[in-house]
Amino acid sequence: IHVLREEGGSSAAPKSANASGNAEKPVICLVRHLSPIGRLLSKTAFDFSLSNSPSVRLGGSIEESRDLLRVEIAGIKAPPLYRSAGGYEQPAEWLNRLAANRTSVACTLMARRIDKSLEESNMNNASNRRGSKPTVADFDAGDQHLQSRAICQVKYRPRMFSIFRQDLASTLVASGRANVLSSGMHAEDLSTAIIDGDNDLKTLQAAAEYLENLASSEFEAVKNKRGMWSDQLVRQQNPELVEEAEFEQTASTGKKLWRW
Repeated sequence: IHVLREEGGSSAAPKSANASGNAEKPVICLVRHLSPIGRLLSKTAFDFSLSNSPSVRLGGSIEESRDLLRVEIAGIKAPPLYRSAGGYEQPAEWLNRLAANRTSVACTLMARRIDKSLEESNMNNASNRRGSKPTVADFDAGDQHLQSRAICQVKYRPRMFSIFRQDLASTLVASGRANVLSSGMHAEDLSTAIIDGDNDLKTLQAAAEYLENLASSEFEAVKNKRGMWSDQLVRQQNPELVEEAEFEQTASTGKKLWRW
């Protein structure tokens, strides 16, 4: 699997009629699955094969290509616009550099996000056909290519010949390029429904541990003023988190023990 393009922030977030301007906006990637032979293609050949895929040649854009999987990175949300120590960083700038390098990624499916209107339509169609409650398989009917996304944990190779993969969400949070979701593994959106999720106890415990690790990485980013956390405006917008980080850095041992 290779990352083709990433979209972070408001341009990639689902729209909800009831969503406020402060709604948590997920980070969404466009990912292409390649065969073993496809992985050997040069970047030029890779781009050529994508731009000449059947769906694109029939008049669609690359973003609408059926060759691309829409992946929502679990556990994180897009950061606000911020000014880092090196100047303004454009939305998804670091992710776009990964895409430009055709970075290899591996995705672990957590759930799927589907438009509620499409979900209701499929449920009605399935009920009419069978006269019974629809199963998960019924949601695969129809064209859901642009209306659904996979919510995944994503791991990537930081270098071409790296042996071990790194967690993409953890890297983004630790570098101050993303925030941890307050709503859990996926952002809340009243216009969409989450399906195909695994709700057994072990999965929920693993998700809780994963979010806890992300929160620890975010706390370290705040303390060390990485990425967005070097912007004073962003720090002012998150006073509780910043206050806790500064207290841990500056308070004496006695004060820490007293507070504990």
